[in-house]
Amino acid sequence: MRPIFSDKCFKCHGPDANKRQAGLRLDIEEEAYKALKEHPRAHAVVPGYPDSSELFARITSTDTGYRMPPVESYMTPLTKDKFAIIKKWIEQDAHYENH
Repeated sequence: MRPIFSDKCFKCHGPDANKRQAGLRLDIEEEAYKALKEHPRAHAVVPGYPDSSELFARITSTDTGYRMPPVESYMTPLTKDKFAIIKKWIEQDAHYENH
């Protein structure tokens, strides 16, 4: 997962506090599981439940105002193959591995 997150997510949701958006860190397991600052009833990652994970809802959304990474970021959108990898990772309890 780390290569996908590093490529597509860490620019805005990684270790750099000055660039971090929405108070969300995806580079640290415990942070990814916390309730979202802007939506306290939602969680970016709910281990075992991709359909309850805000991260999965946002990366697969067709609504350009909701989808991540945002259209204006000029990053290429995630592919269906990457969706499947992320979904499987969440279904398998979303464990982070050390480098």
